[in-house]
Amino acid sequence: MKDPNFVLVVTESVPDPDDDGVSFTKVFMDGREAGRTGVGRKSEERALKLKLPAGNQPLRLEHWVLPSVGEWTRLDDALQPRERFVRIQDGTIARLQLRFSEGESSHTLTLSRENAPR
Repeated sequence: MKDPNFVLVVTESVPDPDDDGVSFTKVFMDGREAGRTGVGRKSEERALKLKLPAGNQPLRLEHWVLPSVGEWTRLDDALQPRERFVRIQDGTIARLQLRFSEGESSHTLTLSRENAPR
């Protein structure tokens, strides 16, 4: 992605190596899928870089996991991060960090900004 202004970074705490399955996260903007992280082990950091329009953007994240037996499963709504607005500004990169702990039963969502490289 050339000149991204939004970066999503997803990490998961995996206390038991037997629980280190695979997952990915989708990003929705205005109800449409804008992108998704790559599929990777839960213990690995996964990222998505996007070029979004400037202004307040309503973003919704969906986290998906692949159980040891079965098909891809979307986490229950109660476990998904809530929709939020992310302000996209010229000359900066909005960095949204999603961290799951205690399996997928708890998460934190942190937004930070950094200056875009010149």
